[in-house]
Order: sequence, then structure tokens, then C-alpha cells
Amino acid sequence: MALTRIKENQITDLAVTNAKIANATIAGGKLATNLSYGSDLTVTGNLTVSGTTTSVATTNTRIDDAILVLANGTSGSPSEDSGFIIDRGDSNNMALLWDETADVFILVDVGAEDGDTVGNVTVSGTRQTLQMGPLVATTGTFSGVVAATGFTIGSAVIAESELEMIDGITAGTAAASKAVVLDSSTNITGIGTISCGVITATGFTIGSAVINEAELETIDGVTVGTAIASKVVTTNSDIDTTGQRNLTISGELDAATLDISGNADIDGTLEADAITVDGTTLAEFIADTAGAMVSSNTETGITVTYQDGDNTIDFAVDAAQTAITSIYNSSLAIGYGSSHANIDFGTDNRIVFDIDGTSQVLVLDGVFRPTTDSDVDLGSSAKYWKDAYIDTITTTGLITSGSNLVIADDGNIGSASDTNAIAIASDGVVTMDQIPVFSAGINVSGGTIAGTLATVAQGNVTSLGTLTTLTVDNIIINGTNIGHTSVTNAIAIASNGVVTFSQNPVFPDGGVDIADLDIDGGTDINAALVDADLLIVDDGAGGTNRKTTMARVKTYINAIDEATAIAIALG
Repeated sequence: MALTRIKENQITDLAVTNAKIANATIAGGKLATNLSYGSDLTVTGNLTVSGTTTSVATTNTRIDDAILVLANGTSGSPSEDSGFIIDRGDSNNMALLWDETADVFILVDVGAEDGDTVGNVTVSGTRQTLQMGPLVATTGTFSGVVAATGFTIGSAVIAESELEMIDGITAGTAAASKAVVLDSSTNITGIGTISCGVITATGFTIGSAVINEAELETIDGVTVGTAIASKVVTTNSDIDTTGQRNLTISGELDAATLDISGNADIDGTLEADAITVDGTTLAEFIADTAGAMVSSNTETGITVTYQDGDNTIDFAVDAAQTAITSIYNSSLAIGYGSSHANIDFGTDNRIVFDIDGTSQVLVLDGVFRPTTDSDVDLGSSAKYWKDAYIDTITTTGLITSGSNLVIADDGNIGSASDTNAIAIASDGVVTMDQIPVFSAGINVSGGTIAGTLATVAQGNVTSLGTLTTLTVDNIIINGTNIGHTSVTNAIAIASNGVVTFSQNPVFPDGGVDIADLDIDGGTDINAALVDADLLIVDDGAGGTNRKTTMARVKTYINAIDEATAIAIALG
């Protein structure tokens, strides 16, 4: 039979079999109350719970599934934290969470959080301690203290005692039972006595003496009393040395006697009471040698004469110098005098032309200009330059030409903001890309003006010649038509003078005199008058013309006596 309703006392152990419950036959309403089942329940199929909360109050929970999926059904970009929360009664709850905002796993105090939060879980406390065996990680970042008895980095096993050697050290300062670390200058201080075998170093500092390897090499392997190349020289017990070659002394050499069998090279001042050269005093020997040198001078532009009697040399410079090719001097100046006309080369990369001791013109790198702005004229009214070949002329004043002003073919004349305001073609045609303004008017004695006159008042225009189209504001005259921009043929004038209106003309009151109406020239209707024919009447003699029909006239006539009607008819 079909199962219609299940009550609490209707299900006993093994009383309901698969055959007694058909698929999808128990709806929510067929359970009278909440169902409590006191014995074991085995579900061999899938168990789907669609409520909002599933509570498991068992003492021990065992799950065969090796992988648990949390936040099942999440789609798109995740935004909710996931994990496990431990209910700790009156104490704050703890949680193992995946923090979706920070993208990290956290062990954290979550306060009163009981798992009902959807989204980000509020972290009210600090991160919690994790005790574990060996930690294997690709990388690690610790924001606090890491406590351990040792570390293994690669094949290096570092114990606590070894870490103590680097704990609290100061770079550049030695401390007891600590590792020695050089400072940024590779120095170390505070070291006491060092006992060792051979010391290998690039240098030593003893007191204030800094001895490097090269200096130590100079005393390694020396022989007392014998000079050796690149070694320190030491005297023997008689204070003598042998084997030395050239000796350079920067100070004074004091000796009772000095016997030099070879050449003497003295790079400095040799002071002696008397020096002779082959029996000739040094002064005479030098004078005769220099005199012989200059007397045989063959240079161009100078004559040298040696006076042996008084050991003097006379130099005579020729007035004309043709062999000088260059003169270089950082203070060079050439001219009449320092306070007169001169050319000054005393400043690097600058030539100064002075007149009366005052700088007038400068020549700089790529610039030839006056020293003072607007102070020097290029030419004068009496003397002109011949031709000037200049790429560009920039002036703050007027340009005055005594003859013609000619520009290149297809050249432009304009302002800094509109360089091609006036373009002149090779055939002389002038094109203006702006509307010219003639404050005194314009006089065209021949030819024509093409375009539009933009000036409002043209009192001096006496003839316009033949115009194809004339537009004044919204009024257009084009050929035989006069009109508005919206109706260009409002008035048409034929060749015989007949004027035709395309619109009904509107005249002001009294605008057309009755004498101007040509009734005699009108066309007869060639038919009898009927009631529908129209007449024009002055309404009440008030000056307003209105229409009326012949029927109204007939009614009016019928309303008066026959005699009057006859009189009216007879005029």
C-alpha cells in the first residue's frame, strides 16, 4: 500500500523496506512532526540535506571520504572565508581559516563567531601558536619571533649554540664568544691577542701606521748592507751600503766631498760658490754658448746679435711679419690701447670689439651681436652695406626700404601667429587667408573685386558693375528674382517690366490709392451677375476693406421702397 503519513511510532527497526517507500512519495507535509529516530539509520544512496543548518551531535564523527569540500558550489571570483571553527564555550572560539581577502591560511582567535557568518569572518584576536614537526616550505615570511632549537638550510645544520655566536653582534666590533663581522668599510675593532701560525692578509695597521702588502714586500728577503731591487736599503755595521745605482734626493745632500765618475743629473737648483767648465767660468761658458746659438739665427722676421764684450744679446724684430701663422694667449688683446679701439680675446669663446674702451660688438659661438641692446648701427645713412645674405630677419622696430621689397616666388608675408597671411605666387597673384580691413577704404581703378565685402558701411562705392547674386542680410537679388533666403523668387521682373508676386502682397492701410486702381483695363466677366459674385466695400466707411456678395446687395435693395430702388438703379 502507499505510505500516506509517517508518525513517530510507525517506524521500528527494519520495519520499512525499500519496497514500501516509492521514489518521491514522501513530501514535506507527510511528516506530522519533527522525526526523531532512536536506532541506527543506514542510507545506502546519497543523502541530500537542503536546509540551512545541519547539526551532528555525535560523540565521535568518522568520515571515510579522504577529501572534504567546503564552500561547494562557489562560482565566479570567491569572496567568502572558509575553514573550521572550534566552539570553546565561555572562551573565545578559535578557527583554522582560508582568509579570502589576504589569500592565506590563518590560525586565529575569532571571538564569538559560531560559523553563521557568510563572507569575511571578523578576526578579533591575534594569530595562534602552531606546534609541529619539521616545516618544509618553498619560501616563508615571519612577522614575529620564530622559536626553534635549530635550523637546517640545505645541507647545513645550524644548532642553537651556533646561532648564539651571531646573536647581538655589532658589525665592525669584536665581542667575546661572538662571530666577527666586518663593518661597511671592511674594518674590525676590539680584537685582543691573536695566537696563530702564518697570518695571510693584504695589510696590517699597527697603531697609526697602515702597512699594506706592497710595503711588506719591500722588507721581505733584504740583505743588510746590500741594495736589492725593490727592497728596503739597510746599512751594515760600518753604516755602509753597496749595490745602489741612481739615487734621487728631494732634500739637501750634505757631504764633505763628492766624487762622481759618471754623469750627474740634477733636477733642481745647483748652488755652488764657483763652477768651471774646462777651465772656463760657468757664466762665460754659458754666455759664449748662447751667443753662438743666436748669432747663427736663420728665423724669418727677427735679427739677433751677440755682444761678447758685455755678454748681451740684441733682438731686432722686423716691422713686417709674414711668417707668423698663429698667436694663442688666454689674455690676448690687439689694438690702439686698452682704453681705445682694440679687439679683446681674453674671454673663452668670445671676441670683443672695443671703441674708446667700451665694448661695442661681440662674436660668440654662432652669434654676431652688439654688446648693448639697440646700441650699434649696421651701416649708416652715409655709408651702406652692399648686399646682405640673411636667412631670417627678426626686428622689434620698422623695416624701411629705400627701393623695392622683393620676396621669393611663392613666398609669404605674415605675423608670428599667422605666417602666411599674404601669399604671393610666382606670377604675382596675391592671396590673403584672412579678411583684409581697409580703414581708409579701397580704391580700385581697374579690374574687379572677387569675394564678399565684409565692411558694414561702403559710402564710397559708386558702381558695382555686374553682380551675379547680391545678398544683403536675408534679402537676395539673383538674376530676375528678388526674394528672401527662404523664398528666393518672391518678386519676379520680366524683360517687359511686368512684376509677378509668388506670394500675396500685403499693403498698409491707405497703401494703394483708389485712383491707382485700373478698373477700365480689367477683363469683363462675360456673364450675368449672380448671388455668389463678390464685391469690395469700405466697412462702415472706416477705412477697412472687406468682401461682400451680390446676394447682400440684392437684400439691401429689396429692403427699401421701389422709388428709391429705381433712383439707386438709375444712379
